[in-house]
Amino acid sequence: MRTKTSLSAFLLALVLFIVANYYSYLRMGGSCDDCFVSFGFPFPLWEEGGFVTVKYILWSGLIADLYLALSAGFLLGWVLKKARNKRHGIESAEL
Repeated sequence: MRTKTSLSAFLLALVLFIVANYYSYLRMGGSCDDCFVSFGFPFPLWEEGGFVTVKYILWSGLIADLYLALSAGFLLGWVLKKARNKRHGIESAEL
């Protein structure tokens, strides 16, 4: 059961980051032909624009977003697991 709580929290955090990035993508649009626009939350992971419309994947932003999403998922899972154990009076020797 504890694994189920951790997994649920981990998936919830990942879904929240996916939704935030999708929302950033939807708002990316631009009305300027020579401008650069980007999307990504919290770090930009895609950029396009310019006179000849170049498109870039910003790898550092993509890696940072993935790291942050995974870290937030693990942290939320750990916090909820600790809260659940405390609520049910389960003592654990692990950190």
